[in-house]
Amino acid sequence: METPLVARYNVSNCLAAIMVGYLRGVAPEITARALATFPGMSMRMERVEAGQPYMVVVDYAHSADNLEKALSVLRPPAIVVVFGSAGDVALLAGKGHEQNIFVGKERLSGTILP
Repeated sequence: METPLVARYNVSNCLAAIMVGYLRGVAPEITARALATFPGMSMRMERVEAGQPYMVVVDYAHSADNLEKALSVLRPPAIVVVFGSAGDVALLAGKGHEQNIFVGKERLSGTILP
């Protein structure tokens, strides 16, 4: 079975979907075909394809823990993290964004663009 979903944990999600389908009377082959074209949820480890020669993944990692999990499934050679927040930038203080920067730097030892 193939899937466009990013991240090893999605293997478990796909297997769970096949099992639930099976228990509901759907042939595993039918579920596997559906999963092969399922694009995933918007902004959750979502691939962006625009003809670029590199992978772009968008994830709505809204906490340091979520950012750590998102970064843990991506592999170098190069990872650039760009993150921000909608709304009033003044509201970012005390919302954990400093921790997100720290997690990104610790995890990647690379480029962070807040």
